[in-house]
Amino acid sequence: MNLTALCFNLLRQVKPKRMTLVFRKFSVDKKTLLIMKFSAILLFAACLQVSANGFSQKVTLSMKDASLQKVFKEINRQTGFQFFYNDALLNKAEKVNIKVKNVSVNEALTECFNQSPLDFTIVNNTILIKEVTTKTEVKDPVVVTEPVPIEIKGRVVNDKGEPVEGVTVTVKGTRYATKTNANGEYTLSSAEINEKSILVFTAVGHDTQELTAGTKKVVNVEMVVKVQAMDETVVVAYGTQKIKDVTGSINHLGTEAIKNAPMSSSIASLLQGKASGVSVVIQSASPTAPVSVIVRGASSLTGDNQPLWVIDGVPNYAESSTVFRLSSNSIRPSSDQSRTTTGDISNALFNLNLTDVESIDILKDASATALYGSRAANGVIIVTTKRGRTGNMPPVIEVSSRLGYLHQNYNGFKYMNSSEYKYAADKGAREAVFTSGSFDTYTRTYLDELAFMNLNTSEYNRSTFKILDSGYADGNTDWLKEMSQNPINQQYDLTVRGGANNLSYYVSLFRANTQGIIKTGGSVTNGGRVNIEAKLAKSIKFGLNLSGSFRETNDKDYMMLVLPYVRPDIPPFNADGSIFTRDY
Repeated sequence: MNLTALCFNLLRQVKPKRMTLVFRKFSVDKKTLLIMKFSAILLFAACLQVSANGFSQKVTLSMKDASLQKVFKEINRQTGFQFFYNDALLNKAEKVNIKVKNVSVNEALTECFNQSPLDFTIVNNTILIKEVTTKTEVKDPVVVTEPVPIEIKGRVVNDKGEPVEGVTVTVKGTRYATKTNANGEYTLSSAEINEKSILVFTAVGHDTQELTAGTKKVVNVEMVVKVQAMDETVVVAYGTQKIKDVTGSINHLGTEAIKNAPMSSSIASLLQGKASGVSVVIQSASPTAPVSVIVRGASSLTGDNQPLWVIDGVPNYAESSTVFRLSSNSIRPSSDQSRTTTGDISNALFNLNLTDVESIDILKDASATALYGSRAANGVIIVTTKRGRTGNMPPVIEVSSRLGYLHQNYNGFKYMNSSEYKYAADKGAREAVFTSGSFDTYTRTYLDELAFMNLNTSEYNRSTFKILDSGYADGNTDWLKEMSQNPINQQYDLTVRGGANNLSYYVSLFRANTQGIIKTGGSVTNGGRVNIEAKLAKSIKFGLNLSGSFRETNDKDYMMLVLPYVRPDIPPFNADGSIFTRDY
């Protein structure tokens, strides 16, 4: 019999006949007092039972590599105890191995949490899982003494003594700055200011002023108006012009854009998609194909609307390039003798090495016309090549190589094979003769006209015609695959640059080998450049720009226009390996 049952038995033996409380003198009779004592004993026993449940209930566990959730579930099954916990807490505990027999719940849980960052509390039939709290050592706070800020005040005026608002006052070498108010007053208060600090005063349209703080607490400054601000010059074309006169739009391509250009790019094709208002049209993928650059106006591949190119201050004029025309008989160059690549700007642009280019500027407005007249009617493109640097710059040698691969994509387009071609040609020839009643150059190629004339009858149909014995060859050639290739481009560069006190130099050599789409076609370019600049006197400079290149081309990409007209039944070679030359 447990303690609670004993208390209830004792309570039943008491026969409280008189349970009336007397409040007159604030007292109770003896039997009532006895009942109250037994009630207190009962409550105390109940409390003892609550705290003793975890020790009186017995469990038996034998589990290996089990999660705490599984252990809790087994204890609940044997004892009916309920567990309250946070899943995130149980994730911190590792799996447990426990083997106990007929032990209390308290002992079992103590064994589980022996090496765990968790703890438990048993309240009645409920077990609360909580995280072990560790006391952290409280250290004495570190007292940091902050430096006393130094305050500097002042007023900024112009040469007339009027306050200047919006002047930026910066402590040089730091990010601490402030601005003057409407009265030209400013205040600097920072621990970063000392006697050696330099105060920098900057404002739009005024010269920058620099003053040492020293021991002064008040620093007044008089700003000087920059009279020459509107007379500053910018590089336009091959000369200079006042900045106030440059009213139009200028596009600029710097070193980064040029460095990231595709392998097969030229100066002209580099502009494609890089500058607004500039249209670039490339005639074909040939390494010698003309490139049309239109700054404004209608585009044309004939070169009639090309801009003026200025390379290192030297104007280069565009001439029309050779244009291949498709006629009914052949592919041939235009008969216009003025269309030649000799001396053309396209040659200068193709031979110009992108590695040597420092920047590209495009002038698109009327200010370019004011400088170059009608030559700039289609815009001006300025190309500036790299230079060395004065000031005892040691020689810098750079060696680079680039390799590019181009893959053809015909978007699913393909030519007929031999059987498809023969079927279509035969059907077409029979239909043409049957409809017209006569033979022509096309139908005589495939059908036997003499055999038809010997029929001596007007009764015939499309199947009556006889195929000419020599009408078709026995080959089956994919001329696109036979004649074309995926080009590989290679380029090698060697540059040396440097400078002395009054001299700067830049020297470069390069070799570019560009394959064409048609096999054995391509372009090989070898060239070099020398840029030297010397300061002869305070106001005298001497510059020398030399460039030279040799380009050997074998342009066969016009064959891309011929291939659609070559019959697939014609073999490329005879049985003995010689080139097939029979005329069809």
